[in-house]
Amino acid sequence: MAAFNSGTNKIIDHLLTVFHALRTHSFRSDKSVQFDVAIKYLRSFFKLSESEAVILTSTIVNYYEFNEKPVSATMIADTCKCSPLIVLEFEDEFKSLVIKHLLEETVVDDPMTKATFYRIPQQVKQAILKCDKQYLKSLNGSKDESIILPEDIKEKDLFYMPSIDDEVKKLKSYLMPENLAGIRQRLVQQHMKEGITIMLYGAPGTGKTETVFQLAKATGRKVFYVDIGSTISCWHGGTEANVSKLFEKYTFLCKQAQEKNELLPVFLFNEADALFGKRLNPPIQGSEIDENHIQSVLLDKMEKQPGILITTTNMAGNFDEAFERRFLFKIQFEKPDMSVKKKIWKNKLAFLDDETAENLARTYEFSGGEIDNVVRKITMDEVLTGQKIKNTDVEKFCKSEKLVLEKRKTIGFSS
Repeated sequence: MAAFNSGTNKIIDHLLTVFHALRTHSFRSDKSVQFDVAIKYLRSFFKLSESEAVILTSTIVNYYEFNEKPVSATMIADTCKCSPLIVLEFEDEFKSLVIKHLLEETVVDDPMTKATFYRIPQQVKQAILKCDKQYLKSLNGSKDESIILPEDIKEKDLFYMPSIDDEVKKLKSYLMPENLAGIRQRLVQQHMKEGITIMLYGAPGTGKTETVFQLAKATGRKVFYVDIGSTISCWHGGTEANVSKLFEKYTFLCKQAQEKNELLPVFLFNEADALFGKRLNPPIQGSEIDENHIQSVLLDKMEKQPGILITTTNMAGNFDEAFERRFLFKIQFEKPDMSVKKKIWKNKLAFLDDETAENLARTYEFSGGEIDNVVRKITMDEVLTGQKIKNTDVEKFCKSEKLVLEKRKTIGFSS
């Protein structure tokens, strides 16, 4: 704590000068020696741009000035005696520092405010105070769990019905880097939206989500994976704010990718029924008004998103028609027929002969996901017993996959 408080007042006195200098590209180190030392230290230590180092330094100063309370851009501006608009001009720097795990966004308790607040992560504090390169190495090695790199996606063979196979192959062709760049350029030239929106819908376990990951891997793209549950808030306006932040982060990721000459990432809304459901017209209660407003925000954000948005759903019938129109591609995933199921069985269990695989495909109305479950149970049993499963033993694992529901007994009198 003392390390941060030393010379804090002098640093604060010069913050406005530093912000002004950044905006006018006339940064002068001789005007704020201590602040300049802090900027240079953090910039070198965390390998930051000059403006990122300024934002991080000013946030740290405020964070410890206010006894480790979350810091907003307005608070920094008050300390600097400048307009919050000046600080907000560095929105990209704040987002970049969050993505690098050097700042943490935090949700405020007051449901009426829309301001974003930031904390200094514990590992950042430890890294700075101890000047410990091991902390820094650990920090740099940490990952944003919502960002999935193509090299971290395991390549898998997927088997589809012929009609689905054709559509997925066409989609893959569109998303190949050498093709998408030209497609987006042509869309812009013809005054059309360059963002691509895709809906994969159908029965559970038919490979919708895995298809997105395999498309991303095949085309060399990162996946920004959205956990829908984490966006739902019990506070008035909370879900709307969370959804807006997700799109802001994705837009920033796209901008960052273009600046670094990298490929546009995929924005994956998995099992998105909770957000894309039908709107009530007119809404009846307050909660329904909130839901309609959230969906209006979603529609607006979808229109403006600059990259590749893919949504998966098991219940496309629940989607509002306005959302359906926003999706450029809509691919229905059906449960596999017998020939496709046979291929899946043979792919998952290489020891199966043709006759057994065909019999399993004919006997059990399994989706690809359910076949995966059976294979996992077989693998676990082999590890436990140390014995390989035989063709004739596979069926006993299949029988335990489906729930057996007893008929409900009638309560009361019967004639």
